[in-house]
Amino acid sequence: MGKAAGDDIAAMIVSASIAAPMFDEAIDRAELVRKLITIANLTPIQEAVLRRRFFDPETLQDIADDYGVCRERIRQHENAAMRKVRSPACLMMYRNRWKGEE
Repeated sequence: MGKAAGDDIAAMIVSASIAAPMFDEAIDRAELVRKLITIANLTPIQEAVLRRRFFDPETLQDIADDYGVCRERIRQHENAAMRKVRSPACLMMYRNRWKGEE
């Protein structure tokens, strides 16, 4: 296993959002993820799952054990959160809010 779980999330976000010409490739990925999580209107559990998977590379099972649910349920929360983060509306808000900071 060469990659941490967070690398997969970063790759999904990068492939879905930074590939667009509106983003500079030099953007710090972790900072981008933090900003997108901030504006994506996530539920508390969705935010917690993304933060734990991306910033504290934890397994689905680790998170599921803490919440007392199965790892499939955590995966569903993660997927729902990723859909919100990658949505055109979220990316538009990102552009409008942090337009000149990069």
